[in-house]
This record gives sequence, structure tokens and C-alpha cells, in this order.
Amino acid sequence: MARLSGLQLQVLALYRSFMRLAKTKPQPDRSDFVALVRSEFRERSGLPRTDRHAIEYFLRRGRRQLETLSAPNVRAVRR
Repeated sequence: MARLSGLQLQVLALYRSFMRLAKTKPQPDRSDFVALVRSEFRERSGLPRTDRHAIEYFLRRGRRQLETLSAPNVRAVRR
């Protein structure tokens, strides 16, 4: 099995953080969180691995979004 690069590990860690966050949200809205995360990551899955600038941009954006959605007053998301 091939080893993952540093950026790949960061993307995977961010995905896992989002999934852990989804588990903390109320049950009726949890599936919306999971669907949002999956769709966002799938949209970006086509980025070339060599496009470091775009990947780093989306990592920063994702971390900010994770911080925003982690707030206790955020209970649901709509796309």
C-alpha cells in the first residue's frame, strides 16, 4: 500500500473531524451534515494532486467552516 503524502493526511484528518462533528449534532439534522461534507469532498476529489495551492486553499476553507459549524448554536445546515 502506498504511503499518503502530508497533504493527503491533512485532507483525511479534516474529513474525519467533520464526521466526528456530525455525530455531535441532533439526530434529525445529522444526515444533512454528513451529506454536506460528503458532497463538498466529492466535488473537490477531482483536483490534481499536484495543485498544491488549490488543495491548501480548500484545507484552510474547510478548517474555517469546521470551526464555524462546531459552534454549539449551529444545529442544522441547509445547502
